[in-house]
Amino acid sequence: MEIEKKEFKPLYLEICGLPWIYSAHHQWLVGQALARRIAGYFCMNDAKYGTSVSIAKQRNDLIKQGLKTDATHFVFVDWDVIPPVDAIQRLFRHNKDIIGGVYYSKDEFDRPLVFKNNKDIEIAPDSWRQENYIAYQGKGLEKVNLISAGLSLVRREVYEKMLEIPEIKEFGWYHHQTNKYTEDVYFCQLAERAGYEIWCDFDLIAEHLGVFSNRDIKLKDNKKFINKL
Repeated sequence: MEIEKKEFKPLYLEICGLPWIYSAHHQWLVGQALARRIAGYFCMNDAKYGTSVSIAKQRNDLIKQGLKTDATHFVFVDWDVIPPVDAIQRLFRHNKDIIGGVYYSKDEFDRPLVFKNNKDIEIAPDSWRQENYIAYQGKGLEKVNLISAGLSLVRREVYEKMLEIPEIKEFGWYHHQTNKYTEDVYFCQLAERAGYEIWCDFDLIAEHLGVFSNRDIKLKDNKKFINKL
């Protein structure tokens, strides 16, 4: 399924991950870089959310809010992901239902957080384990099986259509189960079941900020980044 090129009204959604480190800075940086170029901007409130509320619940709540608007697409750019300033437009130009950019693991710096099916393992229909997938480094625009939600553009109708899936009604579009799968794995697998393809633009590379390492250097570099706009 692919979108028709029509009026583009993306809604930028931001969750709270580590509010005492990144949220305020990220709101300033990405908000300045991206929000003024799009139709709308929703952010979770640190006082209500933060680390005490799962990322999956935050994503689900934001999608519910978003479906009350006339947005054509939903964009997630997580608190620790710094994309190019034209990321949303570049993703949209590919004309896909579900697409993301690429960023790399904080623990394994050369490991892209994009995955394809592990052909050495037979995946059972009810299996959600991430070891059934292998990290994949592609080139340009490629179809994959899993992308990280932290830099993703999803057409509105995808979320609406997926409401017909029983699991979505029970858990929402994003659901996390410790040691089995993260919330974006869950979303991508159910989206594939609903007939959608998952795509990644490997030329669109975002910075994935570390938790504590080089924090002051990162903040300084990012201020230079925003001043170039």
